[in-house]
Amino acid sequence: MKRFRITALISLIILGGCNQNSYRDIWPEVESINIGETKSAVFSPEIIEQSRELIHAHHFYIISDSILVTVNKPSTEQKVVLVSNLRSKETIAECLQYGNGPNEVLVVTDFLLGNTLYINDVAKKKLLSIDINTLVNRGKNQQEIDVFDYQFYGSTPFVIPFDDNSVLCENPYCFSDRQLKITNGAVNRFDRISSNTPVDNKHYRFNTFNVSQGLLVPIRKNNLVFYASLFQPRIELYDTLGVRRKLFTGPTELPIEYTIDHEDDRILFKNKIPYAFLGFCVTANHVYFNYIGSYLEDGYENMHSTIMKFDIDGNFMEAFVLPKYVSSFTVVNDSLIYGKGYDQQGESVLWKFSAD
Repeated sequence: MKRFRITALISLIILGGCNQNSYRDIWPEVESINIGETKSAVFSPEIIEQSRELIHAHHFYIISDSILVTVNKPSTEQKVVLVSNLRSKETIAECLQYGNGPNEVLVVTDFLLGNTLYINDVAKKKLLSIDINTLVNRGKNQQEIDVFDYQFYGSTPFVIPFDDNSVLCENPYCFSDRQLKITNGAVNRFDRISSNTPVDNKHYRFNTFNVSQGLLVPIRKNNLVFYASLFQPRIELYDTLGVRRKLFTGPTELPIEYTIDHEDDRILFKNKIPYAFLGFCVTANHVYFNYIGSYLEDGYENMHSTIMKFDIDGNFMEAFVLPKYVSSFTVVNDSLIYGKGYDQQGESVLWKFSAD
Protein backbone atom coordinates (compact mmCIF):
# COMPACT_ATOMS: atom_id res chain seq x y z
CA MET A 1 0.00 0.00 0.00
CA LYS A 2 1.43 3.37 -1.00
CA ARG A 3 1.47 5.94 1.75
CA PHE A 4 2.54 9.55 2.03
CA ARG A 5 2.95 12.07 4.81
CA ILE A 6 0.58 14.90 5.62
CA THR A 7 2.17 17.98 7.12
CA ALA A 8 -0.15 20.18 9.17
CA LEU A 9 -0.29 21.95 12.49
CA ILE A 10 -3.25 21.72 14.81
CA SER A 11 -3.73 23.81 17.95
CA LEU A 12 -5.22 22.09 20.98
CA ILE A 13 -6.79 24.49 23.47
CA ILE A 14 -7.95 23.14 26.84
CA LEU A 15 -10.43 24.94 29.06
CA GLY A 16 -10.26 24.46 32.78
CA GLY A 17 -13.18 25.44 34.99
CA CYS A 18 -15.09 27.32 32.29
CA ASN A 19 -18.84 27.13 32.81
CA GLN A 20 -19.90 28.96 29.64
CA ASN A 21 -19.95 27.37 26.21
CA SER A 22 -20.12 30.68 24.39
CA TYR A 23 -17.61 31.67 21.74
CA ARG A 24 -14.72 33.36 23.61
CA ASP A 25 -11.80 35.42 22.35
CA ILE A 26 -9.40 34.74 25.24
CA TRP A 27 -8.37 31.22 26.23
CA PRO A 28 -6.78 30.27 29.56
CA GLU A 29 -4.31 27.79 28.09
CA VAL A 30 -3.01 27.19 24.57
CA GLU A 31 -0.92 24.23 23.44
CA SER A 32 0.17 23.48 19.86
CA ILE A 33 0.65 19.89 18.82
CA ASN A 34 2.10 18.70 15.53
CA ILE A 35 0.15 16.12 13.58
CA GLY A 36 2.51 16.40 10.63
CA GLU A 37 3.84 12.85 10.77
CA THR A 38 0.39 11.41 10.10
CA LYS A 39 0.52 8.74 7.42
CA SER A 40 -2.25 8.31 4.88
CA ALA A 41 -2.92 5.90 2.07
CA VAL A 42 -3.04 7.22 -1.49
CA PHE A 43 -6.66 7.02 -2.65
CA SER A 44 -7.68 6.41 -6.27
CA PRO A 45 -11.04 7.89 -7.35
CA GLU A 46 -13.66 6.03 -9.38
CA ILE A 47 -17.11 7.26 -10.42
CA ILE A 48 -20.10 5.03 -9.60
CA GLU A 49 -21.78 5.29 -13.00
CA GLN A 50 -25.35 4.77 -11.77
CA SER A 51 -25.05 8.02 -9.80
CA ARG A 52 -25.04 9.98 -13.08
CA GLU A 53 -28.70 9.04 -13.52
CA LEU A 54 -29.62 10.59 -10.16
CA ILE A 55 -29.66 14.14 -11.48
CA HIS A 56 -31.56 15.61 -8.51
CA ALA A 57 -29.13 14.22 -5.91
CA HIS A 58 -28.05 16.50 -3.10
CA HIS A 59 -26.32 13.94 -0.86
CA PHE A 60 -25.34 10.27 -1.13
CA TYR A 61 -24.84 7.76 1.71
CA ILE A 62 -23.79 4.10 1.63
CA ILE A 63 -24.98 1.36 3.99
CA SER A 64 -23.14 -1.99 4.25
CA ASP A 65 -21.25 -1.23 1.01
CA SER A 66 -24.39 -2.32 -0.87
CA ILE A 67 -27.27 0.15 -0.30
CA LEU A 68 -27.22 3.63 -1.85
CA VAL A 69 -29.29 6.28 -0.06
CA THR A 70 -29.94 9.43 -2.08
CA VAL A 71 -31.34 12.63 -0.61
CA ASN A 72 -32.66 14.75 -3.49
CA LYS A 73 -32.80 18.51 -3.95
CA PRO A 74 -36.26 20.14 -3.93
CA SER A 75 -38.16 18.80 -6.95
CA THR A 76 -41.70 17.92 -7.92
CA GLU A 77 -40.37 15.03 -10.01
CA GLN A 78 -38.61 13.03 -7.30
CA LYS A 79 -39.25 11.90 -3.75
CA VAL A 80 -36.95 13.35 -1.12
CA VAL A 81 -35.35 9.99 -0.26
CA LEU A 82 -34.48 7.29 -2.77
CA VAL A 83 -33.00 3.93 -1.70
CA SER A 84 -31.41 1.70 -4.35
CA ASN A 85 -29.12 -1.30 -4.71
CA LEU A 86 -25.54 -0.16 -5.28
CA ARG A 87 -24.79 -3.17 -7.48
CA SER A 88 -27.99 -3.89 -9.44
CA LYS A 89 -29.13 -0.21 -9.55
CA GLU A 90 -32.67 -1.40 -8.66
CA THR A 91 -34.84 1.12 -6.81
CA ILE A 92 -35.82 -0.49 -3.52
CA ALA A 93 -37.87 2.23 -1.83
CA GLU A 94 -38.58 5.95 -1.83
CA CYS A 95 -40.38 8.29 0.54
CA LEU A 96 -41.25 11.88 1.45
CA GLN A 97 -42.32 14.69 -0.82
CA TYR A 98 -41.30 18.33 -0.94
CA GLY A 99 -44.16 20.71 -0.22
CA ASN A 100 -46.09 22.48 2.51
CA GLY A 101 -48.57 19.71 3.18
CA PRO A 102 -48.88 17.95 6.57
CA ASN A 103 -46.66 15.00 5.51
CA GLU A 104 -44.28 16.99 3.34
CA VAL A 105 -41.01 18.86 3.96
CA LEU A 106 -39.85 22.30 2.85
CA VAL A 107 -36.19 23.08 3.61
CA VAL A 108 -34.02 20.21 4.77
CA THR A 109 -30.61 19.28 6.04
CA ASP A 110 -29.71 15.60 6.37
CA PHE A 111 -27.22 13.11 7.81
CA LEU A 112 -26.85 9.38 8.41
CA LEU A 113 -26.21 7.74 11.79
CA GLY A 114 -25.80 3.98 11.55
CA ASN A 115 -28.72 2.75 9.45
CA THR A 116 -30.96 5.72 10.26
CA LEU A 117 -31.33 8.72 7.96
CA TYR A 118 -32.27 11.98 9.65
CA ILE A 119 -34.03 14.81 7.83
CA ASN A 120 -34.24 18.17 9.60
CA ASP A 121 -36.95 20.41 8.17
CA VAL A 122 -35.53 23.80 9.09
CA ALA A 123 -38.73 25.63 8.12
CA LYS A 124 -41.24 23.41 9.95
CA LYS A 125 -38.89 22.61 12.88
CA LYS A 126 -39.32 18.88 12.61
CA LEU A 127 -36.63 16.19 12.82
CA LEU A 128 -37.62 13.10 10.83
CA SER A 129 -35.89 9.75 11.29
CA ILE A 130 -36.08 6.96 8.74
CA ASP A 131 -34.79 3.47 9.50
CA ILE A 132 -33.34 2.43 6.13
CA ASN A 133 -33.38 -1.28 6.95
CA THR A 134 -37.09 -1.09 7.73
CA LEU A 135 -37.69 0.88 4.55
CA VAL A 136 -35.79 -1.72 2.51
CA ASN A 137 -37.68 -4.63 4.08
CA ARG A 138 -41.11 -3.06 3.54
CA GLY A 139 -40.49 -2.01 -0.06
CA LYS A 140 -41.64 0.87 -2.22
CA ASN A 141 -45.16 1.28 -0.95
CA GLN A 142 -44.59 1.08 2.78
CA GLN A 143 -42.81 3.58 4.98
CA GLU A 144 -42.48 4.39 8.63
CA ILE A 145 -41.12 7.81 9.61
CA ASP A 146 -40.71 9.06 13.17
CA VAL A 147 -41.18 12.79 13.69
CA PHE A 148 -39.80 14.90 16.53
CA ASP A 149 -41.23 18.45 16.83
CA TYR A 150 -38.98 21.01 18.48
CA GLN A 151 -39.20 24.70 19.31
CA PHE A 152 -36.27 27.08 18.73
CA TYR A 153 -35.91 30.83 18.47
CA GLY A 154 -35.46 31.78 14.82
CA SER A 155 -34.02 28.91 12.80
CA THR A 156 -31.38 26.34 13.58
CA PRO A 157 -29.52 24.79 10.63
CA PHE A 158 -28.53 21.60 12.44
CA VAL A 159 -30.45 19.32 14.81
CA ILE A 160 -29.34 15.87 15.99
CA PRO A 161 -30.89 13.36 18.45
CA PHE A 162 -29.48 13.31 21.96
CA ASP A 163 -31.76 10.71 23.54
CA ASP A 164 -35.32 9.43 23.05
CA ASN A 165 -36.83 12.62 24.45
CA SER A 166 -34.51 15.43 23.34
CA VAL A 167 -32.35 16.81 20.55
CA LEU A 168 -29.33 19.09 20.33
CA CYS A 169 -29.93 22.25 18.31
CA GLU A 170 -27.01 24.26 17.01
CA ASN A 171 -27.27 27.96 17.84
CA PRO A 172 -26.11 30.01 14.81
CA TYR A 173 -26.14 33.19 16.91
CA CYS A 174 -23.05 32.07 18.81
CA PHE A 175 -20.59 34.44 17.15
CA SER A 176 -17.80 36.90 17.83
CA ASP A 177 -15.33 38.72 15.58
CA ARG A 178 -12.34 40.76 16.72
CA GLN A 179 -11.92 42.79 13.52
CA LEU A 180 -15.50 44.02 13.48
CA LYS A 181 -15.45 44.27 17.27
CA ILE A 182 -18.84 42.65 17.54
CA THR A 183 -20.26 39.81 19.60
CA ASN A 184 -23.62 38.37 20.58
CA GLY A 185 -22.27 37.82 24.09
CA ALA A 186 -22.45 34.63 26.12
CA VAL A 187 -24.48 32.46 23.74
CA ASN A 188 -24.60 28.67 23.96
CA ARG A 189 -23.00 26.86 21.03
CA PHE A 190 -25.92 24.42 21.21
CA ASP A 191 -29.06 23.88 23.24
CA ARG A 192 -30.68 20.67 24.39
CA ILE A 193 -34.37 20.79 23.50
CA SER A 194 -37.09 18.36 24.59
CA SER A 195 -40.50 18.05 22.98
CA ASN A 196 -42.06 20.17 25.71
CA THR A 197 -39.31 22.81 25.98
CA PRO A 198 -40.92 26.27 25.68
CA VAL A 199 -39.75 28.71 23.03
CA ASP A 200 -36.91 30.91 24.25
CA ASN A 201 -37.67 34.27 22.65
CA LYS A 202 -34.19 35.69 23.00
CA HIS A 203 -33.17 38.68 20.97
CA TYR A 204 -29.64 38.68 19.60
CA ARG A 205 -27.89 41.91 18.68
CA PHE A 206 -26.55 40.59 15.37
CA ASN A 207 -28.11 38.18 12.88
CA THR A 208 -25.26 35.73 12.27
CA PHE A 209 -27.23 32.81 10.83
CA ASN A 210 -25.45 32.98 7.45
CA VAL A 211 -21.91 32.96 8.84
CA SER A 212 -22.07 30.78 11.97
CA GLN A 213 -23.12 27.20 11.28
CA GLY A 214 -21.68 23.80 12.04
CA LEU A 215 -22.16 20.10 12.69
CA LEU A 216 -22.93 18.51 16.06
CA VAL A 217 -22.02 14.90 16.91
CA PRO A 218 -22.88 13.73 20.45
CA ILE A 219 -21.08 10.71 21.95
CA ARG A 220 -23.35 10.11 24.92
CA LYS A 221 -21.51 7.19 26.49
CA ASN A 222 -18.38 9.34 26.74
CA ASN A 223 -20.20 12.54 27.78
CA LEU A 224 -18.90 14.40 24.71
CA VAL A 225 -20.25 16.54 21.88
CA PHE A 226 -18.18 17.39 18.79
CA TYR A 227 -18.85 20.67 16.99
CA ALA A 228 -17.27 21.19 13.54
CA SER A 229 -17.63 24.60 11.89
CA LEU A 230 -18.85 24.80 8.30
CA PHE A 231 -16.92 28.02 7.72
CA GLN A 232 -13.91 28.04 10.07
CA PRO A 233 -11.06 25.50 10.41
CA ARG A 234 -12.03 24.54 13.96
CA ILE A 235 -13.46 21.56 15.80
CA GLU A 236 -14.68 22.17 19.35
CA LEU A 237 -15.19 19.47 21.95
CA TYR A 238 -17.80 19.92 24.69
CA ASP A 239 -19.15 17.81 27.49
CA THR A 240 -22.89 17.13 27.36
CA LEU A 241 -23.55 19.95 29.84
CA GLY A 242 -22.23 22.40 27.27
CA VAL A 243 -18.80 23.11 28.80
CA ARG A 244 -16.11 23.40 26.15
CA ARG A 245 -13.09 21.21 26.84
CA LYS A 246 -10.94 21.42 23.69
CA LEU A 247 -10.53 23.41 20.52
CA PHE A 248 -8.76 21.98 17.49
CA THR A 249 -7.78 24.45 14.78
CA GLY A 250 -6.52 23.54 11.32
CA PRO A 251 -5.27 21.68 9.42
CA THR A 252 -4.88 24.89 7.34
CA GLU A 253 -5.63 28.55 7.74
CA LEU A 254 -8.81 29.85 6.14
CA PRO A 255 -8.92 33.67 6.41
CA ILE A 256 -12.43 35.14 6.52
CA GLU A 257 -13.67 38.69 6.07
CA TYR A 258 -17.12 39.79 7.21
CA THR A 259 -19.31 42.78 6.53
CA ILE A 260 -22.40 44.19 8.27
CA ASP A 261 -25.70 44.98 6.62
CA HIS A 262 -26.68 47.82 8.93
CA GLU A 263 -30.33 47.74 7.90
CA ASP A 264 -30.94 44.61 9.94
CA ASP A 265 -27.51 44.04 11.59
CA ARG A 266 -26.99 40.97 9.45
CA ILE A 267 -23.43 39.63 9.24
CA LEU A 268 -22.34 38.43 5.80
CA PHE A 269 -19.18 37.17 4.17
CA LYS A 270 -17.46 40.13 2.54
CA ASN A 271 -15.76 38.66 -0.52
CA LYS A 272 -15.47 34.86 -0.50
CA ILE A 273 -17.50 32.08 1.09
CA PRO A 274 -15.26 29.66 3.02
CA TYR A 275 -15.71 25.88 3.03
CA ALA A 276 -14.36 24.20 6.16
CA PHE A 277 -16.03 21.06 7.59
CA LEU A 278 -18.91 20.00 5.32
CA GLY A 279 -19.83 16.53 6.54
CA PHE A 280 -19.30 13.79 9.10
CA CYS A 281 -19.49 10.01 9.44
CA VAL A 282 -19.78 8.04 12.69
CA THR A 283 -18.65 4.42 13.10
CA ALA A 284 -18.57 2.25 16.22
CA ASN A 285 -15.32 3.70 17.56
CA HIS A 286 -14.54 6.77 15.49
CA VAL A 287 -15.89 10.08 14.21
CA TYR A 288 -14.77 11.40 10.82
CA PHE A 289 -15.07 14.98 9.54
CA ASN A 290 -14.62 16.19 5.97
CA TYR A 291 -12.42 19.29 5.70
CA ILE A 292 -12.22 21.29 2.45
CA GLY A 293 -10.17 24.36 3.40
CA SER A 294 -11.07 26.40 0.33
CA TYR A 295 -13.58 28.96 -0.95
CA LEU A 296 -16.71 28.50 -3.05
CA GLU A 297 -15.29 30.91 -5.63
CA ASP A 298 -12.27 28.61 -6.19
CA GLY A 299 -14.47 26.07 -8.00
CA TYR A 300 -15.09 22.45 -7.02
CA GLU A 301 -12.67 21.20 -9.66
CA ASN A 302 -9.81 22.86 -7.75
CA MET A 303 -10.72 21.43 -4.34
CA HIS A 304 -9.81 18.27 -2.50
CA SER A 305 -11.04 16.76 0.77
CA THR A 306 -9.23 15.83 3.96
CA ILE A 307 -11.04 13.25 6.08
CA MET A 308 -10.02 13.79 9.70
CA LYS A 309 -10.39 10.83 12.04
CA PHE A 310 -11.04 11.16 15.80
CA ASP A 311 -11.64 8.48 18.40
CA ILE A 312 -14.78 8.71 20.52
CA ASP A 313 -12.73 10.12 23.41
CA GLY A 314 -12.08 13.23 21.32
CA ASN A 315 -8.49 12.50 20.30
CA PHE A 316 -7.28 13.22 16.78
CA MET A 317 -5.98 10.01 15.14
CA GLU A 318 -5.04 10.56 11.49
CA ALA A 319 -6.10 12.14 8.22
CA PHE A 320 -6.93 10.80 4.74
CA VAL A 321 -6.56 13.03 1.70
CA LEU A 322 -9.06 12.45 -1.11
CA PRO A 323 -8.09 13.94 -4.51
CA LYS A 324 -11.62 15.28 -5.14
CA TYR A 325 -14.14 17.58 -3.49
CA VAL A 326 -16.86 15.70 -1.59
CA SER A 327 -19.63 16.91 0.70
CA SER A 328 -21.51 13.97 2.26
CA PHE A 329 -19.37 10.84 2.64
CA THR A 330 -19.35 7.33 4.07
CA VAL A 331 -16.33 5.55 5.54
CA VAL A 332 -16.71 1.79 4.95
CA ASN A 333 -13.21 1.30 6.36
CA ASP A 334 -9.98 3.28 6.28
CA SER A 335 -9.22 1.94 2.81
CA LEU A 336 -12.66 2.49 1.24
CA ILE A 337 -14.57 5.79 1.28
CA TYR A 338 -17.57 6.97 -0.77
CA GLY A 339 -18.36 10.65 -1.26
CA LYS A 340 -20.74 12.89 -3.20
CA GLY A 341 -18.96 15.30 -5.53
CA TYR A 342 -18.75 16.46 -9.14
CA ASP A 343 -17.20 15.18 -12.35
CA GLN A 344 -15.15 17.32 -14.76
CA GLN A 345 -18.36 18.62 -16.38
CA GLY A 346 -19.71 19.77 -13.03
CA GLU A 347 -22.35 17.02 -12.83
CA SER A 348 -23.19 15.41 -9.48
CA VAL A 349 -21.63 11.97 -9.03
CA LEU A 350 -20.83 9.44 -6.34
CA TRP A 351 -17.08 8.90 -5.98
CA LYS A 352 -15.57 5.67 -4.72
CA PHE A 353 -12.10 6.14 -3.19
CA SER A 354 -9.97 3.03 -2.74
CA ALA A 355 -6.56 2.95 -1.07
CA ASP A 356 -3.80 1.78 -3.42
